[in-house]
Amino acid sequence: MHRIALILCLIGGSLVACGGTQRGVAPLVDGTGIFLLRYNPPGCLGSRPELHVEVKTPQGWERVALDPPADDDLDLVSPLMARFEGDPHAQVRIEARFTTGIATFAGGHASRILRVLNLDPPAEEAP
Repeated sequence: MHRIALILCLIGGSLVACGGTQRGVAPLVDGTGIFLLRYNPPGCLGSRPELHVEVKTPQGWERVALDPPADDDLDLVSPLMARFEGDPHAQVRIEARFTTGIATFAGGHASRILRVLNLDPPAEEAP
């Protein structure tokens, strides 16, 4: 009887690991949208300020890497970080887009990359 239970557990675990779905697990937020950011610098990433923020998602807070602006783009990352320096407990609403890139850091961890498009986007009007 224990052997059958063990086999069922192994099969169930392999289905989830091989692309099976779990009920109640929301997919990762992706694409362009309005997001809430907070400042949460870990001590081990002191030299990587682009990794000092987290974005609020349905799964909770997710550490992201802020995409540095290209030479010809408007720099929105510097004023965003200046706000957090002025008030480390602030939560800032932004318009941003998740890129397809990944930033790796300490011990093999990785964060998705977020490109800031607009600070303080206008509030959406109710229909």
